[in-house]
Amino acid sequence: MQNDIDDGPGISVVIAAHNEAAIIEACLRTVLACSGPDKFEVVVVDDGSTDGTRQIVQKVVDRDARVSVLSQARGGKGRALNYGIRCTHGAACLSTDADCRVPPDWVSGMASELKRRDVVFGTTRLLYESPSGGGLWRNIMESKRRIKFGPGAPAVLTPVGQSVGFKRTVWEDLGGFSEIGTGEDADFAERAIRRGWVVSNSTEQHARVLTEPPHTYRGFFRQSLRWRNWRELRDVLHGSWPRRERVVPLLHGSGVSLAFLLWTVLCIVTGNSAGLGLGILVVVGIDCVPYAKPLVRLAARSQTRMWTCYFLGWVICTLPVRLCETPYVLVRLVRGEKPFWEHSR
Repeated sequence: MQNDIDDGPGISVVIAAHNEAAIIEACLRTVLACSGPDKFEVVVVDDGSTDGTRQIVQKVVDRDARVSVLSQARGGKGRALNYGIRCTHGAACLSTDADCRVPPDWVSGMASELKRRDVVFGTTRLLYESPSGGGLWRNIMESKRRIKFGPGAPAVLTPVGQSVGFKRTVWEDLGGFSEIGTGEDADFAERAIRRGWVVSNSTEQHARVLTEPPHTYRGFFRQSLRWRNWRELRDVLHGSWPRRERVVPLLHGSGVSLAFLLWTVLCIVTGNSAGLGLGILVVVGIDCVPYAKPLVRLAARSQTRMWTCYFLGWVICTLPVRLCETPYVLVRLVRGEKPFWEHSR
C-alpha cells in the first residue's frame, strides 16, 4: 500500500475513556512524554463518564496545547474511537487504553513502523507499583501471558487494542471500527487483512505498553469473560452464520463451553465424578493444544512454578468462565440485552 506518513499532517493519538478519573492523567503523562514528530496531537474521547474523567482531562488540556477532549453519550470503545478519529487529521493514528502507560518512544516507534506496514499491533505487560506487588494474581497472569505470547508461542497475529497504530487511509477504507460489542480490535484486523492491507504485530520495546491488572477475583473473572470471543454466537442468533475463518473460534470458544456445561450438568445429576474429571481434562487439553510447544519447554526445564500458576489460572478463572460464558450470553442476547462486557471499556 502507498506510504503516506511522511506526507501527512502528523500523528493523532486517540484514547477512549469511560470512568477513568483515577488513572487517565497518568496515561496522558506518559503519552505526552513521548518523542515524536512536531505535529503530534492527543485526543481523549470521554465515553459517557460519570466520575469526573472529563474534568481531569480538561486540566491537562489547559496545560498542554497538544491535548483536546471530546465527549459523547455512552456508546462503547469502537464508537468513541471513530468519533475521535473523525475529529483529527493525522495521516497516522495511534491508540492505547486509558489504563495503560506507554514507553517514551511509543509514538515515534509506532510511526516508524507504519512507514513499512499499514496496521501495527503492539504487546502489553502488566503494571505493578512494586516488583513484589500482585502476589498470586501477578504470578498467574504473568505465567499465562508468557505461555501464550512468549518464546515458542504460536506465531499468529494477536490484535492488541492497548497498543495499535494504523494509517488513516486504512480506517477510511474499512469504514472505521465496529461499534457493536467488544472485540473491535480483532474485527478491525480481520477486515484489514481481507482488504489487502499489511497487518502485523510488533515485538519491539517501543510497542510494548504497561496495563493495569485486575487486583481482585471479581476483576480477574470479569476481564477473562470480557476477553472471550462471543461475536460469532451473537451472529448465529441473528441468523447470520459466521465467516469461514471464524467457524473454528466459534467451536473452540462457545461450542466447547456449551458442551462442557451440558456434560458437567449431566455428570452432577448422575453422580458421575469420574466423568466430570474426564470432562475437565478434555477441556484443559483443548485449551492447551495451541500452546503445547511452550508448555513442553517449561516441563523440560522443570519450571514447576510456571506450570502451577498456569494451572491455577485455568482452574480459578478459565474454568468458571467456560461454564458461565455461553448460557449467560445466550440468555442476555435472547432477551435483547447486552452482556455486561459490552458496557466495559
